Amino acid sequence: MECARSMLKGKNISNGFWEETINTAVYLKNRSPTKILDLKTPFEFLYGYKPEVGHLRVFGSKAFAHIPKDERRKLDAKSVKCTFLGYCDDHKAYKLFDLSTHKLIASRDVIFHENTDDEISIYDVWHTPYDNDVHVTIDIDGEQEHLQEQSESSVDTTNTPLRGDPTPQKRRSESEHNGGSQRKSSGTIQVPSRYKDYALMTQVMNVVEPISYEQAKNHKEWNTTMNEEYESIMENETWELTELPENKLPIGCKWLYKTKFNADGSVDKYKARLVAKGYSQKEGIDYEDTFAPVAKLNTIRIMIALATKYNWKVHQLDVKYAFLNGDLKEEVYLVQPEGFIKKGQEDLVCKLKKALYGLKQAPRSWYTKIDSFFAQKGFVKRKNDPNLYVKKDENGNVALVFLYVDD
Repeated sequence: MECARSMLKGKNISNGFWEETINTAVYLKNRSPTKILDLKTPFEFLYGYKPEVGHLRVFGSKAFAHIPKDERRKLDAKSVKCTFLGYCDDHKAYKLFDLSTHKLIASRDVIFHENTDDEISIYDVWHTPYDNDVHVTIDIDGEQEHLQEQSESSVDTTNTPLRGDPTPQKRRSESEHNGGSQRKSSGTIQVPSRYKDYALMTQVMNVVEPISYEQAKNHKEWNTTMNEEYESIMENETWELTELPENKLPIGCKWLYKTKFNADGSVDKYKARLVAKGYSQKEGIDYEDTFAPVAKLNTIRIMIALATKYNWKVHQLDVKYAFLNGDLKEEVYLVQPEGFIKKGQEDLVCKLKKALYGLKQAPRSWYTKIDSFFAQKGFVKRKNDPNLYVKKDENGNVALVFLYVDD
């Protein structure tokens, strides 16, 4: 806290950026020698090797983040002036505050002016905490209805700006425009009475999805879909129970719940998915490669055009639980999921043999598996799109398979 306070006051930065400042202070402390560890850094003591420090920059200094070519016009500036606030946790990039848009951004291509005398002050930015209003716009047949909600239980007392959020000044003006009224929320958004005939809107908005296992376990529908998910994981032999090695740390897991709707707004099915908390994975320890090629929409358009011209048959199918098919080469341990902990084996953990949703390497593992499968079946991967596979037989017949991974 002493370090963070000095950093904020030394660069005349608002207390609203306390979270980024403290994170940066901890980041630097972990890479600084200490007498307690015989002049080693905490980073070196934990990982066994010295940390890289060449990327460290002066907190609060002026920075210019590069604007990609596809995001600017011919005569637009190639960079945007920012204030440096720290280092990203999930990828190698700098955390910057865009002075023109008042947003936090992340960028790797940055030029720093650390020794300049003209400091950039962001003291007055977001000096007032956010109003926790939720603005929803519904558009039906060209008519728009603005709904407003405020939740007492989730009021954010910090001044930390979030990516893509409007400035407090704009939010206050919107509140004043709507009469400045504030009311307590029951957890669901009330739909105007004139829209009650729209089945899709009323049914979707009245569905309450659980956010934890404790909320879902007492409902028959969610219990059923959790059992189905768990059974599919067991049938796929995704993990095996074992004792945790001394030098390993297990990662957590969580149940996610989603309601699927039909076109008329009626409930199609309830879906539960067990996901790993991949954000706790450490690069080089729990995973290495994460890259998986992304499908090109132009390829889909070309395939549809060819099928239309030559009267080809087109089939579409979905690979159920696709990511669970990927094989893991890393040694990853997972805690047993809530509600499915084996009795008498509570101290054991799940050693993953196959990928699980949420893992950093899950997309890569799935692509590697399906790619090798197509190769065994005689399909050839195209160079211009690695997600397009082509196979020809002796009679000149051709089959094209396009692999697309959704969200």
